[in-house]
Amino acid sequence: MASSINTVSGNRVAGLASGMDTESIVEKMLSGTQSKIDKQTGLKQQLEWKQEMVRGIITDINSFHDKYFSFYSSANTNLLSNAFYNTMNAASSTSAIKVISAASNAAGKVTIDSIDQLASACTVKSGGRVSGELKGTVIDPGQFTEESYSFEMTLDGVSRTISFKKGTNADETEALKETVNNLNNSMYRAFGTAAGFQLDTTQPGGPRLNLTQLVWDETQNGGQGGAVPKSNGSGGYVPVDTSRKLYMENTQGKTAVLPLLGFKNEASNKLDYNTSLDSLPLAEPLQGKEFSFKINGVVIDGITSSSTLGDVISKINTSEAGVKVSYSSIEDKFIMESKTTGDISNILMEQTSGNLLTVMFGTKSADTVTGSLDGVKSNKDLVSVNSIEDIMKDAVLGGVNGGTPHIFSLNVDGKDVDIIVKRELTADSTDWNMSELADEINRQLEEKFGAGEIVLNVDDPNSPTRATVSSANHLVSFNDENLNRDITSMLGFTTANTQKAGMQSTLGELGFHGKITFIGTQPDASGSSAMQSVTIDFDNVDTQGQTVEWLVNQVRTAGVELTFDNGAVQIGSASSVTGDGEGKKILNSLFGTDSLTFGTAGSAAVVTEGQNAKFVVNGQVVERNTNTFELEGITLELTEKSSGPITLTTTKDTDKIVEGFKSFVEDYNKLIEQLNDRINESATYKKYAPLTEEQRKSMSDREVELWEEKAKEGLLRNDSNISSFLSDMRTALYQSVDGAGLALYDMGIETSDSWRDNGKLILDESKLNAAISTNLDGVKKLMTDKEHGIGVLLDNAVKAAANVSTGSPGSLVSYAGTKAVLTTDNSLYQQLKSVSNTLANLNIRYESERTRYWNQFTAMEQAISNLNNQSSWLTQQFSSGS
Repeated sequence: MASSINTVSGNRVAGLASGMDTESIVEKMLSGTQSKIDKQTGLKQQLEWKQEMVRGIITDINSFHDKYFSFYSSANTNLLSNAFYNTMNAASSTSAIKVISAASNAAGKVTIDSIDQLASACTVKSGGRVSGELKGTVIDPGQFTEESYSFEMTLDGVSRTISFKKGTNADETEALKETVNNLNNSMYRAFGTAAGFQLDTTQPGGPRLNLTQLVWDETQNGGQGGAVPKSNGSGGYVPVDTSRKLYMENTQGKTAVLPLLGFKNEASNKLDYNTSLDSLPLAEPLQGKEFSFKINGVVIDGITSSSTLGDVISKINTSEAGVKVSYSSIEDKFIMESKTTGDISNILMEQTSGNLLTVMFGTKSADTVTGSLDGVKSNKDLVSVNSIEDIMKDAVLGGVNGGTPHIFSLNVDGKDVDIIVKRELTADSTDWNMSELADEINRQLEEKFGAGEIVLNVDDPNSPTRATVSSANHLVSFNDENLNRDITSMLGFTTANTQKAGMQSTLGELGFHGKITFIGTQPDASGSSAMQSVTIDFDNVDTQGQTVEWLVNQVRTAGVELTFDNGAVQIGSASSVTGDGEGKKILNSLFGTDSLTFGTAGSAAVVTEGQNAKFVVNGQVVERNTNTFELEGITLELTEKSSGPITLTTTKDTDKIVEGFKSFVEDYNKLIEQLNDRINESATYKKYAPLTEEQRKSMSDREVELWEEKAKEGLLRNDSNISSFLSDMRTALYQSVDGAGLALYDMGIETSDSWRDNGKLILDESKLNAAISTNLDGVKKLMTDKEHGIGVLLDNAVKAAANVSTGSPGSLVSYAGTKAVLTTDNSLYQQLKSVSNTLANLNIRYESERTRYWNQFTAMEQAISNLNNQSSWLTQQFSSGS
C-alpha cells in the first residue's frame, strides 16, 4: 500500500485518506499550461536581451558619430569642421616666446623686434617678520610633582624626545632652576646649541621660560659642564635663530608637561596653517576675537580668534577679491598677489573690525574691535522667575513616584544637558517630596560635573514656591528647548534665568576687578592736546554694585562706544584702551589682549605694483595686461625679456589631418566588424532556450553564464535595420563630388577586396599624405560638400539609424528605444507588452486550473474518508454482535 503524504495546504488535503501523492499528480496535470508559461517567459527574455543589444549598438553608433561628425567633436577628428582642415603649426625662433596655438587665419610670419618687459601681478609682502618670539607664560614651580618628564621637539624637520628630571632642591625656586638646567642639558644632547630655554625671573607674576640658543659651560655642575643660555652681552639672552623652525608637543601617554613649562601643546616659533589665530606666536598681538575686512571691496568676515590660519587664507583665496595669499616660513612673511597681471591688478585693503590685516600686512587697524563674552559669566544664583504651581508639581511628583521618567534640562557652557529622573520602585518605596526630587537631580549633576559644581535647591521640601540653581565655575542658562522638559517648566525657570552677562548684570557678579582706562578720539574740555578719557576702577565698592548698562554710559562720557550684543562686546570711537592690574585680565578675557589701540598701522608692507607686458612689433610699442595673448592669429606666452628679433612662423599641420583620417578608418572598421558579427552569427539561440527558474536552481553560476551566452547568440542575425545601416555606410563611401578632383580611393582609402572583411577600409598612408599635401581643398570638398560629401552622407546614414530624438528617431531607436527617448514607444516594447499580457492570462488560467484540481481531489479525499469511517463502523458493529 502506498504511504500517505498526510499534508494539509490551506483547505487542500493531500493524500490523507487515499494515500496518493496529490501534489505531484496536480503538477503533472498542469504541465501543459506550465509549458506555455515557460515558452512565453523565454520569449519575453529573448525580447529583453534583443532590446539591450540594440540599445548598445545605438550607443556605439552615436559615439562614432559624436567623434567624427558632430559639433561636439574635437577639432582634431571632426571631418565636417573647417577647423579640422585648417589646423596650423606655429613655432618661435627663441624660447622667449612659447607658442600655444595658431588659428586657421594666422599670419604666416610675425616678427617681434624685442620684449622689453613682462607682465606681472601686484604683490603685497609683510614689512617685517610676522612671527614673534615664542615665550612661555608664568610657571608654578609646585606643579612639578613627578621625578621625570618628556615631550617631543622637532627642529627643522628633525624630531627628538626631550627627557629631563625635576630638580631636587628643597627650595621651590632653586628646584625650578635645577629643572631648567636638566632640561637644557637634554636639549643640548638632542640639538646642540640651536635651541634651549632661559628662565626669566624678572617679569611680574612669576617665572617664565624663553627660547634661547645654548652654549656649553665647563664650569657648570661642579666642573662637569652643562648647557646654559647664550648671553647677548648685555645681561640678556640670544633668541633661537629666526631661520630655524621649532615645534613642541606633549608625548602621548605621558604627563602633559608643556603646560607646566608655560607653553601650549603643539607650540611653534613659526606660523602653522592648522593652528588657531589665538595660539599663533605673532609679533604683533591680535586685538579682538572677531575680525572682518575688505580686499578690493569684497567683504571677508566670519573669522574668529579660534579660526585657524588655514581658514583665514582659504577664505581670502576662495573669495571674489581676486587675490591669493600665502605664508613663507623661510621669510616669515605673508605674501598677497593679485590673480590678474598688468597695471590694472591693484590690491586695496581696509579693516572693519580688529587688526588681523595689521598683523599680516601692516594695514591700518580698524576703528572698532569685537570681542566675545564667552569667558564672562555672572556668579549670581538663578532663582526661578515663575512660581512653582501645585498642580504641575503634583503631576510631576505623581509621575516620578509612579515610576514614569521625567526630565530636568539646562544649558551648561553652551551645551544642553538632560537629567532623566526615573525611580526604581520596590515594595518598600515611599513617595518622594520636592526636596528628594532635587537630591536625585543633584546626584546626577555631581556625576557629570563634580561635587558642588552645579546645585539645584527648592525653598521648601513639600510646598516650594521657587527653585534655585547655583554654579560658580560653569555658565548656566535655560533656552526654549530646556523649557520643553516637564521638570524644568514645573520649577518655574524661563529664558530670563541665565548667568550670561547682560546689561543688567552687576560688575561684581561678573567678577570684574582692577582698572581699565578708555581714551577717546576727541580733545578734552581743557583745550589741551589730551584726549577725553575715563578710568573705571572695578575694585571700588560702589562700582561693584553698578550694572553693565552703567559701565556703557560711563565709557560714553569719553566719547567711546561700548556695546554688548548677543554674546559679543565691541569697542569703537576710541584711540586706546588699557588695563591695569586685574583689568588686564578682563581685556584678555574679552579681546585676547591686555591693551587695544585703534586706527594705527604696523610695519609698512612692501608693495610691488603690477605692470604690463611691453614688446615692439615693426617699430611699434605694444602693451598687454598679461603675458598670454593672441597676436595676428597666434596665441602665445611671453616667458622672458629679449633684445633681439623673434620670428613666429605658421604652417598647415597636415600630420594632424592625416592622424584624424587614420583614426576614422580604425574606428569605422571596428564598428562595421562589430555589426557584421551580430547579423552574421549563427542562430544558436534556437537550440538554447532561456532557462526556467527550476533549471537555474539545478545549475552552477558558471553553467548559467555559459548557457545564456549561447541563448543570446544569433538574436540579431540578419537584422534588417542593421543591414540597411551598413549598406548606407558603404554607399556613402563610393560617392564622388564634382570639383573635388579626387575620390576616396585617390586619398589611399578604399574597401578591402576580401569578402571576409565585409566592407572594411584599407588605408595607404603615403597616398593619404600626398593627397592632403597637394590637394587639401579637394579633400575638404570631398568630405564636406553639402549634397554629396562623403562625411555628410555618412552623417545622414548614422542619423537615419541611430538619431536619438522623439521627433525624427533613427530606425534602430524606433525599433528598440533608449533609456531616455521612446522608452515605451518602440516596436520591441509593444512585443514585450503583448507577451506580458499573454503571460498574465496564462498565470490566471494556471491558478484557476490548479484550484479546480485541488478542489476535486479534496472532495475525493473527503468521500474516501467518509467511506472509511462507515466501513470502520460496520466492522465494529459486526464485531460487537458476535
